[in-house]
Amino acid sequence: MAASELTGGYRTGNPFDMEALTQLVSFKPDILHAHSPATAVLMARIVRQAADAPLVYTYHTKYDIDIARTVKGELLQKEAIRALVENVSACDEVWAVSRGAGDNLRSLGYEGNVRVMANGVDFPKGEADPELVREVTKDFDLPEGVFVFLFVGRLVNYKGLPLILDALRLLSDDGEEFRMVFVGNGDDAASLKETALSYGFRVDAKRPDGVIEHLGTASSRSGKIIFAGAERDRTKLRAWNTRRTVLSSGRRLPARCRASLCAVPVRRKASRTAATDILLRKTRSPCTSFSGNSSATGRRCTRPDSTRWENCICPGRRASPMRATAMRPS
Repeated sequence: MAASELTGGYRTGNPFDMEALTQLVSFKPDILHAHSPATAVLMARIVRQAADAPLVYTYHTKYDIDIARTVKGELLQKEAIRALVENVSACDEVWAVSRGAGDNLRSLGYEGNVRVMANGVDFPKGEADPELVREVTKDFDLPEGVFVFLFVGRLVNYKGLPLILDALRLLSDDGEEFRMVFVGNGDDAASLKETALSYGFRVDAKRPDGVIEHLGTASSRSGKIIFAGAERDRTKLRAWNTRRTVLSSGRRLPARCRASLCAVPVRRKASRTAATDILLRKTRSPCTSFSGNSSATGRRCTRPDSTRWENCICPGRRASPMRATAMRPS
């Protein structure tokens, strides 16, 4: 739709595009679902008035951080946050993708109810076509038989990406070979590359013109970090998801790496345990973590750097079925 454009990594709309609004109203929606507290909610509120349909809004990320980056001046930042909260408060129901996201929304001044609703996907089950997978990944150094970790999203530190690099450094310290692929772009992409290089990793980075730069000097450190650039073609994203390594009881990683994510000391030769999305699953602390012998310790994460450790990746937390949880105002 012409009313939607990419701005700063987000897909944002034009609430004054009358042609788009007319199309939406003529569609006669039964329900409206917005994913941005700014232009998307404004458009949805206009359509709601004409279509008499309830409006649900999902809060995804820490917009106060993005506002602080893009809006200069404390007064203007406060006004932008106030307008955001008023817009969200006008919705019929508010969802958040996690309890942490809901807490962040409340910290901005929102006082209504929040329902925690896990993100869903509408990809068909199964893997992408092997030919498509080869075509999408052919330009990157992805040897067969090597672990491939995948992150897809905006490259911003508050998503816990520095924590992933910290964990990978420990994995490399144990001599494990792997590839970590970041698909996306964002304000912190450059600093993440610098961090990876400072850790001694080899880094491959795809430029906007498609050229892949090979950064870093020859090193004895195992593992490589790949920045594959932004990709908005859903079929290609599905191909990337197929190429990643699915960890199961048959594919194991050092308990030392897993426990390090929650600051639990583990002996160098600790036993290995089954890993499940250990580098990419984020939970809120306090967490239950596993020591080298897989016994639950229930220790609280104590890392002081909130940018890196606010949402810890806890190896002791097993994936639970999708469920909605209500967060009532305190």
